[in-house]
Amino acid sequence: MLDSYIPVVLFFLVAIGFAIVALLLAWLVRPERYNKVKLEPYECGIEAQGDARDRYSIRYYIIAMLFVVFDVETVFMFPWAVIMNQLRLFGLIEMIVFLFILIVGYAYAWKQGALEWVWAGRRWLAARWPPKHEAISMADTEKTDPAGAPPAASVAQAAAAKPAAAAPKVEKAPPPPPGPPDPPPPADVPVPAFIQALQAALPGAVTQLAYWVGDWTVIVAAPRLLDVARYLRDESGARFDYCSDVTAVDWPARAGERFDVVYCLYSTGLRTRVRIKTRVADGDAVPSVSGIWAAANWLEREVWDMFGIRFAGHPDLRRILMPEEWQGHPQRKDYPLEGPGELILEDPEEWLKLRQSFNEAEIE
Repeated sequence: MLDSYIPVVLFFLVAIGFAIVALLLAWLVRPERYNKVKLEPYECGIEAQGDARDRYSIRYYIIAMLFVVFDVETVFMFPWAVIMNQLRLFGLIEMIVFLFILIVGYAYAWKQGALEWVWAGRRWLAARWPPKHEAISMADTEKTDPAGAPPAASVAQAAAAKPAAAAPKVEKAPPPPPGPPDPPPPADVPVPAFIQALQAALPGAVTQLAYWVGDWTVIVAAPRLLDVARYLRDESGARFDYCSDVTAVDWPARAGERFDVVYCLYSTGLRTRVRIKTRVADGDAVPSVSGIWAAANWLEREVWDMFGIRFAGHPDLRRILMPEEWQGHPQRKDYPLEGPGELILEDPEEWLKLRQSFNEAEIE
């Protein structure tokens, strides 16, 4: 009895073997040619093609599901072929009826246009938004050629009568902002007691106060950053024991101190928040606060990775998001949108070899 299933088993073995052989041949003979398009990420690197308003007919998916059902049923043709001698004429008629239904289904789907992918949606668009044409008089209509197109003279007259469109105005891009507004606190909003105590305890450390939508920002000079940070952590009226975030803002148009480094602090005991902001020039270092708040360790590494701002005294200042061999700092506003410099753009193979050499060195 098991002998009757040998043809089915052989069929599956042949099918699996064919798939494996096809994959191996593709792996052996495929050309490994890297280019800029292949190296771009799919989500943002592939340019859009065609009209974004194209609609796809849902019938395509319905018929596809029907074909899946048909394909599953065709699997039963193999055991039917094995026991055809036992079914005799009844099995033959049954299979002919099945094939007839399958062919009729294909023909019906093709007739209804369900096998079309894009063009059905374009016909729907054309029916909903018909193209607009210039109005043609009855006299011009009578002069049209048999194909229905207006004569060239009528088209020229219509074009001459149409007023010339004004040249579009080219608006100049506004200049980049020189820096954040940092609005001062309103006169009717009292300064918190811990900020007043900070200003009294460290005279000259706070260069400016800013207030926006209920949040206070203490702007300090970079050399006094650690003094202000320790005071806000240790003072009983402040107790900012949690550094929730460290980030930076790039202001290329601002002369001198290009970057703002911002520390977001939270007091778990008093449930209050405050921001410390310090300004630093490109190439200068900011004192690290990782010895005051341990959570700032990785946060400062991220700022170094994305902006290139160094933190003096950091125990392990290296990249955290990008590879160590990455060129540049992606969140600078002068960073090229195409990628990390000319090396990857001009010769992607050299860039891949460079990445491979770093990986091999790490393994060794």
